[in-house]
Amino acid sequence: HKNMSEIQEIMGVCPQTNILFEDLTAREHLTFFAKLKGLQAESLHSSVGKILQDIDLEDKANSHAKDLSGGQKRKLSVGIAIVGDPKIIILDEPTAGIDIFSKRHICSLLQRIKHNKVVLLATHSMDEADEVADRNA
Repeated sequence: HKNMSEIQEIMGVCPQTNILFEDLTAREHLTFFAKLKGLQAESLHSSVGKILQDIDLEDKANSHAKDLSGGQKRKLSVGIAIVGDPKIIILDEPTAGIDIFSKRHICSLLQRIKHNKVVLLATHSMDEADEVADRNA
C-alpha cells in the first residue's frame, strides 16, 4: 500500500471519459483528489483555488458535476489530473468535446505546467500535439 500512495502523489490522470461524482461540486472534486495526493490543509485551499482559476471554472466552483456542461466536466477532469502538482501527468483526449477557446486555454495551461514533468498526451489533433509536445510519437 505504501507504493500505491507514493504513485498517487506523483501521478495525475485524465481518462478519456470523465469519471466524476455527480453530487460533488467542482471544488469538492479537486479537494478530494488533492487529499488523495497527500496535500496538507495549509496548502490545500490555495492549491484548489489556483486549479479552479487555471481551468477557468472559478464561477462554477460550487456547482455540482451533474450541472456542468460537457466541456466544463472535461476541464474539471484536467484539473483533477494536475491538482497536487504531479510529476507524471497522463491525459487521454483532454480537449475532446470542448470549444476552441477552451481547447486553447487547456493547451496553454499544459504548455505552462509541463516543465520538469512527464506529460503523456493522447490526442487526435496534430495541432494540439504540436503546440503542447516536446516530442511526438
